[in-house]
Amino acid sequence: MSIKEKLIEALAKKENDINSFVWRGKKSEVDGKLTQNEVKMVDCSVQELQGFYKHCESMLYNDNRENPGRYMLLEIITEQRDKCNTELFLRWLSEEKNTSKYAFLTSLKEFLNNNPQINPKESTISVAVGGCPREYCDLTIDMVLSGCLDTLGYFSRQHITLTFLLKQGLWFTPEESKKMAKENVSDKLEYAMTYLGLKSTNNLRISPKGLSLAQMQSMVTLRGKKYSELTTLQLETLRNRILFSLENEVRFHIQQWENRERQIKLVLKSKGVE
Repeated sequence: MSIKEKLIEALAKKENDINSFVWRGKKSEVDGKLTQNEVKMVDCSVQELQGFYKHCESMLYNDNRENPGRYMLLEIITEQRDKCNTELFLRWLSEEKNTSKYAFLTSLKEFLNNNPQINPKESTISVAVGGCPREYCDLTIDMVLSGCLDTLGYFSRQHITLTFLLKQGLWFTPEESKKMAKENVSDKLEYAMTYLGLKSTNNLRISPKGLSLAQMQSMVTLRGKKYSELTTLQLETLRNRILFSLENEVRFHIQQWENRERQIKLVLKSKGVE
């Protein structure tokens, strides 16, 4: 057996070693420090394990939009990205085609009246708009109609925490670096922390994968507003970067919760419960 095969076998054994499975409880603050209780799953009763499994199911599948499970959150993120894109599409119409929301709504309504076979909830805007930029082609006509009527609703940043934003990292554009050079800035990170209104305890790092200073500021200052009230930079940063990053993080959380369920099932099986 090769070293690689031995390593794979060892990892597989570890993944199925019920004695190594640990359940971690809620984090709590003790003397200013975050702590988290841990308990070996094999030491738990069947009732406790079933309670853990129920919690996993809730974290994955809860359909309450105020406290969504991870799968519902993926749907919310997709919806938010589409709504950001819809508002950007309407701004493109205004800036590039000199077409107001009212003017486009009127022509779109006329198009639908003349083509009753088209279902606005299923058909995309590219059916009605020739030369539509690729990034907008998949928006449904129904979503665009909502944008024209300013009924896309309210953008909630409930799941976009400051910690999540700062994890994205920061990378200065040439223009931002040039501006700081003119101002004789010696410590770019310290300058950014002050500019963004962050505390010394906030963990912000410089990374070539990070947001620009302008993008970071647009996200740090982001508040719950109607989609039509968000700045173009906020809409673009959400659509192009932040919501995709959030989606990746949620998918990672899904893998973790599903693995916990798998572990609980194995421990329950060892206790004679299928």
